[in-house]
Amino acid sequence: MRYITSLFKKEIDNSELFKTNPDLTNVKGWTMGFIYRMQEKGLEVYQKDIEQEFNISRSTATELLQNLEQNDFLTREVSLTDGRLKRIVLKDKAIKLQEAVIETFNQVENKLLDGFSREEQEILFNYLGRIRKNLEGKD
Repeated sequence: MRYITSLFKKEIDNSELFKTNPDLTNVKGWTMGFIYRMQEKGLEVYQKDIEQEFNISRSTATELLQNLEQNDFLTREVSLTDGRLKRIVLKDKAIKLQEAVIETFNQVENKLLDGFSREEQEILFNYLGRIRKNLEGKD
């Protein structure tokens, strides 16, 4: 398992996207990915959502979001539903980057599944789902 995990990480890290964006850390990527998914669902995202999703302190979230804002990945705007709150909105630069990340992961996934039949893929995903539940501690 460790070897497969290492190969997967190496494949991602060696992709053109990650070679040309060395400042794209896991934490920044996960954060932008979370905001991207919420925006795709039409939901507003606030700092408290980032804190809860990643189980981080307010000060850590503030530092992370300020860094992403300084790097022109996001902006904070007055909420459409509550003028007291600032919603977090990805800029075009971050949206394009997130779409490239999704494409990169899809390419790696296709490479991983090359040579597997549809039935074998379903079995694999079933096993991986069970592993995920074990790791998350869910029955």
